[in-house]
Amino acid sequence: MSTVRPYLDIMPRGTNLHLRRLPPNIITQIKREVASELSINLPADLRNADDEPVAPVPEANRPPAASELEFERIHLLYDGVDPMMEPRLSKLIYNNKTKPILSEINKILDSKITTDIPIENLHSLIYSGAATVLTLNKQKISTDTQIKNVSVTPAWQRRITNKIDSIRRDIGILTQNQSLNPSSSVTKKAKAILGREQRLENPTATEILDHLKQKLKAMAKKLRRYKESNTRRQHNSQFSRSERSFYKNLESEDHEPQTLKENKVPTPEATKTFWESIWGNPVIHNNTRWLFDEKRSTSSLQTMLEWEVTTDQVTKAINKTSNWKAPGQDKYKIFGINNSRSVINI
Repeated sequence: MSTVRPYLDIMPRGTNLHLRRLPPNIITQIKREVASELSINLPADLRNADDEPVAPVPEANRPPAASELEFERIHLLYDGVDPMMEPRLSKLIYNNKTKPILSEINKILDSKITTDIPIENLHSLIYSGAATVLTLNKQKISTDTQIKNVSVTPAWQRRITNKIDSIRRDIGILTQNQSLNPSSSVTKKAKAILGREQRLENPTATEILDHLKQKLKAMAKKLRRYKESNTRRQHNSQFSRSERSFYKNLESEDHEPQTLKENKVPTPEATKTFWESIWGNPVIHNNTRWLFDEKRSTSSLQTMLEWEVTTDQVTKAINKTSNWKAPGQDKYKIFGINNSRSVINI
């Protein structure tokens, strides 16, 4: 009773009898709570296992989180792979779990990226981080390494083309029917066409054939006019979005969109041969008088100072970009760079 007396004395008078009517486990729990509030050390027989101080687990001995395990799995899968053969990542769909996922992957990248990291390893880490974000965000990663060139013919073009094919077929049947020995099937089809094309009063087969030829010529001009109008509209739209891609498409022979072409990376031997042909051969310049006059007139100009790109400038430029765009051949989106401070610092 001497052990319990110090804790009963600090309670209001009359509480002692009330506590004795409670179950022993409730009394013990109340004593622990009161001792905890007053910072009193409990005897060993009244201490709970939960009251014992727990030593913090060292950072090195902590089990890796699910996001870290998924990052290591994806990084092991794509590390050292040619960037041209990596799957193209899809657009990140934001929900209530996306920001925590981005924060976790950002911490993982910060712990792995150093200032002297090679560019190949940096690309592999950024790509693995972006792929991990998509995987944890319950988004599928496509296995296609290239964008398929799917050419969809507009509905108006299909309608006009079908009409032109029908008119050509009718012209062919009527022309064959005017031959010396037409078959019975051709004669039957020609009668059906003549019965359908009764726009003139008592027209002959020759008049109907001439009418169909004029109609075919008009439809062909209509198709050509529509195509030219559609091409101008596409060029105007592309020029307003990206002048660079517009001029690239004009220079291409087949006028296919640049993003749908197969990007071929030159081999190291081809690159070396190309630049050796430019810089390896001596060139004799024409040292005319106007070159010296131009040099003398610009000698008073100050040399441009070296411009150092700061981290804030890079951050400001990246913030203006869209997270869902993948401008380069490396196929990862801007969100893989925009959400990693360590990548921007590099």
